[in-house]
Amino acid sequence: MTAFSSILMIDGKPAPAELLDAVQELSVECSAEMADAFRLRLAIATTDRGDWTILSDGLFNPLTPIAVGVGTQGGSPEPLIRGYVAGQRAEISNEPGKSFLEVWGMDATVRMNREEKIVACRTWPIATLRRRSSRTMASTGR
Repeated sequence: MTAFSSILMIDGKPAPAELLDAVQELSVECSAEMADAFRLRLAIATTDRGDWTILSDGLFNPLTPIAVGVGTQGGSPEPLIRGYVAGQRAEISNEPGKSFLEVWGMDATVRMNREEKIVACRTWPIATLRRRSSRTMASTGR
């Protein structure tokens, strides 16, 4: 039986070994008609400090670059997807071993689908802006 190797890159760096050990499931969907997507499920547990493993590291913030590849043992992995984190969801259980973090993302289209909104702004006379700016600086000590 052929052994497979996989690679997970987070923000351009290989995922730490302890994070790879926590991977329960990794799926990648490639499509010609829709955005490519990935879904990652990781086991989480409380630490000695009382926070949660992986969650407290902030590795999966929105729009963090992610790359996933797979290959045969000894060969170099083939890239499956290069994308960005689109969201995450933690499922917390009081039963040991049942808590997990689910992370999902998409290829670069997740960044293209962001929308810039321009809203009307009230016009202020320059003298008013200077007074407001001076008060803000004075109150913040700048």
